[in-house]
Amino acid sequence: MESLPDELRCKRSDGKQWRCSAPAMEGKSLCEKHILQAKKRAALASAVKNPSPTAIAHGGRKVEKKLSGEEAEIKGKHFHRKKKS
Repeated sequence: MESLPDELRCKRSDGKQWRCSAPAMEGKSLCEKHILQAKKRAALASAVKNPSPTAIAHGGRKVEKKLSGEEAEIKGKHFHRKKKS
């Protein structure tokens, strides 16, 4: 396997011995994998620092869909079975 010159390699390392062997993207210092990883990490950190009003209202949980007024009313009702004597 041919090794790339250091200036063309991804700069991601573990701070010890390991360094990513993938080629860096053109004009960037990281490979595609590590750029995407950094973007996801930044987006997650941003969402934690600045939660949306919906996330705040729902305790930080992801909300799948908004319910219409009728659906919300039905979902809000609790139907209990009568206990057998």
